[in-house]
Amino acid sequence: MKKIKLSMSSLFQCSRVGTHFSNALRKIIFRYTKTISTQERPSHHSNTGALELVFSKLFLVALSLFILLSFACSLNFIKKRLAPPHQVKGGVLFQYEAPSARLVTLAGDFPDNLWGGTASSNASYDSTVDPMFDDGTHGDKVAGDGIWSLIKPLEPGRYQYKFVVDRNTWVTDPNGLEFVDDGYGGNNSILTVK
Repeated sequence: MKKIKLSMSSLFQCSRVGTHFSNALRKIIFRYTKTISTQERPSHHSNTGALELVFSKLFLVALSLFILLSFACSLNFIKKRLAPPHQVKGGVLFQYEAPSARLVTLAGDFPDNLWGGTASSNASYDSTVDPMFDDGTHGDKVAGDGIWSLIKPLEPGRYQYKFVVDRNTWVTDPNGLEFVDDGYGGNNSILTVK
């Protein structure tokens, strides 16, 4: 069972959005009721029935959006995005969110990595090269939260990299800022260290 984490800031953001939305919804309802109450009884040649239908559909759409937004905020669907790789004490912090993964590694054209061993003479993937951690160490803040982290010392330069999930899924960094064609129909993430 996945734990639902709600921080005060996310609750505040959801409540602010909910407040703005409920105010807008209140205005729509007020306009709807005012329009309906001030109109005469629909006659054969009146547009009141069509207008009433438009307002009722608009009301249902607004109500649906309100319920969806409330649901998304309460279940924490609106997540904070992880920072792109950045300089920290000891090197560059790489992070990737994969809650169901058993193993995540960093693969790239770093001198000591060679794309997880695939660019070396034996050309096979080595899961012991740059493993990432979800145990509260190596730059990981909270153990078991599904955010895999690694602090890697790097010299200044431009590097290409990907994350490898469970030894067989190569993934572009969704938080990366630059990308380049990987030659296999996908992209590599780009990191520039200054």
